[in-house]
Amino acid sequence: MLESLAPTYRALFERYLCASDDLQREAVLLAASDLAKSLLPHVVSLDDMLGLHQRTQALLAEDWSAAPAGSLQAQAYRRLASGDVTPLMLAVMLPRQLEETRKASKRWQEEHGKVLVMFEQTDDFVLVFDAQGQLDYLNPAFKHATGWRLHQARPRQAELWPTELPAQHTGHWTNDQIRTDGTSFPATWSISPIRDQDGQLLSHVCIGRDITPLRRLEERVRQNDKLRAVTTLAAGVAHDFNNLLGSIIGLAELCALQAEAGSAQARNLGGILQASNRAAGLVKELLHFARETPLQPHPVALGAWLHHCEPLLAVSLPRHVPLRIELRQDAVVLIDAARIEQVLLNLVKNAGYAMRERSGEVQLVVDRVRLENHPEVVRIQVIDQGEGILPEDLPHIFDPFFTTKPAGDGSGLGLSAAHGIIRHHGGHLEVSSTPGVETVFALLLPMGS
Repeated sequence: MLESLAPTYRALFERYLCASDDLQREAVLLAASDLAKSLLPHVVSLDDMLGLHQRTQALLAEDWSAAPAGSLQAQAYRRLASGDVTPLMLAVMLPRQLEETRKASKRWQEEHGKVLVMFEQTDDFVLVFDAQGQLDYLNPAFKHATGWRLHQARPRQAELWPTELPAQHTGHWTNDQIRTDGTSFPATWSISPIRDQDGQLLSHVCIGRDITPLRRLEERVRQNDKLRAVTTLAAGVAHDFNNLLGSIIGLAELCALQAEAGSAQARNLGGILQASNRAAGLVKELLHFARETPLQPHPVALGAWLHHCEPLLAVSLPRHVPLRIELRQDAVVLIDAARIEQVLLNLVKNAGYAMRERSGEVQLVVDRVRLENHPEVVRIQVIDQGEGILPEDLPHIFDPFFTTKPAGDGSGLGLSAAHGIIRHHGGHLEVSSTPGVETVFALLLPMGS
């Protein structure tokens, strides 16, 4: 391509060097610029243009070196040797330089636009700090999660981001991310320094996410591990204790048959039997907690089944506390109905106990929800407006033998057993509470067919 233009460029070269005034030279520069512009659609680099210029210059220097003194070529040769053709070189190279700069700028804008779109649309948090460590950008996901806008966050940067930015390598950091309302949530961050081609630090890009769901999952795994260990212990204790109780009750019943009615001996034996039967009930709870008795699941239509259970559940409440069942969405679940009835009875009794000195009602709400990355499940909520559960007690609420009731009012096994029953149905038992306002226990059960 360039070789075919060599004669044209040589002619421009000669006209420029032989021009008698600046006006003629300006016309040649414009012609050279038009020639360069005509090459823009073709694959011609700046090095190619410079090579054409140098080759033409060398050929003219060779041709004019022996020109007679005083001739036009001799004068042109002197101008060529003194470097007067630099403006011509610039005229022919400048359009290509401007075009390459324009294309590079366009590419940068397109790439920057793609990155910005990714930052704007990702669910992860993105913060960008400049080379001096000042907050320069925060994306919509971070704004939505924390409430902070850029102009609000900049003055409080040290409070919101109390860490040094790594200078060399990608760093990782976990913090309690503060929201505008003063609350916080756990977040994990990956912090990467961004450098130019010369290695100069340009900025830091920090990508983070809310790890509250992960923390909940970890806590659930720890809780399950703890319950699994206690379950093994409870099963062994319950079996051994059950054997001892069988002997105690049997011998006490034999002695009671031989004791004189109304005697002190008969009364004492009655006390032994009463205490032994209470202990047997405790053993039964331990066995349920340990799931030593197998489940007998079958498909149950919740609406009709709850209507059947309602009288038993309602009678377990204090007289001044009514039970209201709200069936928002009916469903069929595969459950051991007796076991789930035991769970609901336990939860409703606890709700009634929490409202023993309060007015209001206990609600039992049934609907369906779709959990993150899980199929749709059935949710049964037991809601009361009682005294609530203190925040420091919530992590232990399903621990065996943990109870907030006074001594003698509870064994501390009811919620542990309920948790185990729901877990062995392939579901979850969750709790949330606002002291003095309400407590919600939610049974999440897989859909049946």
